Amino acid sequence: MKKIFLVLFCSVWPIISLATPTIDHYTLNRKSETVIFNAADGEANPLHIEIVASEPVTFSTIAICLTSDSVCSRTTAMKYFTQTGSSTSVAKDWNGKTGGSNPTLVSDSDYRLRVTMKDQAGVDLSP
Repeated sequence: MKKIFLVLFCSVWPIISLATPTIDHYTLNRKSETVIFNAADGEANPLHIEIVASEPVTFSTIAICLTSDSVCSRTTAMKYFTQTGSSTSVAKDWNGKTGGSNPTLVSDSDYRLRVTMKDQAGVDLSP
């Protein structure tokens, strides 16, 4: 069983804005809590990830990393997703496999998600 944690690293540094976008809430398999995910069953029952922001943003990267990965970026992630275009929400399904040209099932461990996003002006809202 895989234990997946959602850890959000989103600081906001507004330039000229009255309201700064923030993450309102998230769910993993429709629960707002840590979930245990069986990657071996991911093809039939993928992990469903939903993130909702307070106003439209571009979700640049949703990276799935080992909790020991202090960087957690596209280059260090086990798997990552992107979304082009601005929206108040994003939903992705993960089948428990790594990214790249030769995907394999991830090993048993604790994982986290790191979300990076940009506001409608293109300002990076990540720390």
